[in-house]
Amino acid sequence: GREYAAIISAAYISAYAIGRLLAGVIAQSVGSVRAYDIIMGGMFVSLMLLPVTLRGMSHESQESPGCTLFSLLSCVIGLLYGGGQALYYSLVFDVYGAVNYKPAFALLGVGFANAVVVGGLSSAYSFSGRKEGLAARELAETW
Repeated sequence: GREYAAIISAAYISAYAIGRLLAGVIAQSVGSVRAYDIIMGGMFVSLMLLPVTLRGMSHESQESPGCTLFSLLSCVIGLLYGGGQALYYSLVFDVYGAVNYKPAFALLGVGFANAVVVGGLSSAYSFSGRKEGLAARELAETW
């Protein structure tokens, strides 16, 4: 129940923090652009595997294989997300240079903000068939 959720949340946050440290170590050895590519590749694979744990595996109890694999993949995603966050600023600087850093960073910030709005509304709409999602569907349709 709640204890299990608290443990998984703590593990995710810990993995996020470790990912930030690990990304710095990796970026020192291979460069920030290559490290970011590796991290995003791992994130892509992890996110593609996540639905397998949700649809194809058993979730009867917290010890079931589906819950265990879901928890593990969530921590891997947290590790990779933390690494991506840590490298983001240096990646923008390396890709766009010192002269274009500020406008590029501002434009990317606007892009992230739009992604949050569009992603939030589209996920709300996708859950709208359930009783919990009816209010979210109404919000998505008003946009």
